[in-house]
Amino acid sequence: MIKSFDYVVKHVLPGMVSHRSLSSGDQPQCSICLCVFTNPVCTPCGHSFCLGCISDCWDSSQQWHCPNCKEVFLSRPRLSVNVLLSKLTDRFRRSALEQIVEIREQPLGRPHITSTGVIAGRSLLLLCILTVVVGYTAHVCQGTAPTKMVSQNQETVMTTNEKKQKLTQRREQNVQMAITNLDKKIRNLSNMVRVLMTNMLVTHTTLAKHEEVYEKETAREKKMKGIMQYAVDVTLDPDTAHPDLILSSDGKQLWHGYTRHNLSNHLKRFDHCVSVLGKEGLNSGRFYYEVQVKDKTDWDLGVATESINRKGKIELTPKNGYWTMWLRNGNEYAAMDQTMVPLSLRDTLEIVGVFVDYEEGLVSFYDGDSGTHIYSLTGFVFTETLYPYFSPSLNFGGKNSAPMIISRHFH
Repeated sequence: MIKSFDYVVKHVLPGMVSHRSLSSGDQPQCSICLCVFTNPVCTPCGHSFCLGCISDCWDSSQQWHCPNCKEVFLSRPRLSVNVLLSKLTDRFRRSALEQIVEIREQPLGRPHITSTGVIAGRSLLLLCILTVVVGYTAHVCQGTAPTKMVSQNQETVMTTNEKKQKLTQRREQNVQMAITNLDKKIRNLSNMVRVLMTNMLVTHTTLAKHEEVYEKETAREKKMKGIMQYAVDVTLDPDTAHPDLILSSDGKQLWHGYTRHNLSNHLKRFDHCVSVLGKEGLNSGRFYYEVQVKDKTDWDLGVATESINRKGKIELTPKNGYWTMWLRNGNEYAAMDQTMVPLSLRDTLEIVGVFVDYEEGLVSFYDGDSGTHIYSLTGFVFTETLYPYFSPSLNFGGKNSAPMIISRHFH
């Protein structure tokens, strides 16, 4: 149905609608099917085709190449949606549809025979459209209407003015009836086209959303490519966890509870701050890990040395062996450098990445969703083993009950 509609737009309407231009030069046209684009996509070389046309072309060929520039691809390329061309095509189709509907809604008037013997007015246009689009067979030539043909012998016998007038009247009635039937079919066609256009717009919107997600993931991968190679799989060390903390059995999630667990008073355990360390330590090289902090209003995150004080109140500063950043009150971010450094972020963090370069004395924080760098603590000399540090902060009556979740990384 789409192709038939395109044919009408390209070959019937341009010659019969005078107040708008639908010339071939204005048409967004696929070079394979020579019709208005359907789901236009781009090849790596920059040329655009209908998704179905280029797919059929490559399915039937032993090699993948561009039908326009003949560039050959070693593997089947990934096709990307041509958003600009899709919008142009949608606008073009809507314009064509409006013209069909506009012509249908014009007053019928009384059909008449021109000096060349062709039925004038809207009836001819409607007949042409229906001939192409809905397969309606109409004979409009030399003054004849879609009615039973009158033989030459009968016309010779009917020579009186009265019979001629009756014949003319009957012809006009048949034409009027044909136009009425055509009007009904045009209405049905218009509704069908509207449904098809709506489906096309929905499909285009869906593809655009997928493209947006893909582009976002691609941008993140490009930004994080150099760092992600150092990703490690971190798990929580229950021997260091504050008694009020709840740890999942796989050592990947933690949150603050109100029931204190009867745990041994281990020397490694935090007894005042609701904190915990990771099992995995680093005393050379680089490592990176990510933590989900979505829906939390308060948290602390970073790395700490093995010899840190874990008893009583703790100040999370580098001089005390802590390199951290934190969130307070849902929107107040800060990094703990030599002094506290407030951070102004455009988006709320849902995933935080922590990167450590031991030899360079560097601890950096990243937005794990976008790959954007947040802040770096630099210029330090590490001499002890460093461990991932976590604090989900207090529950605050359920306002900060969401867990911190450590992302899994495997190589």
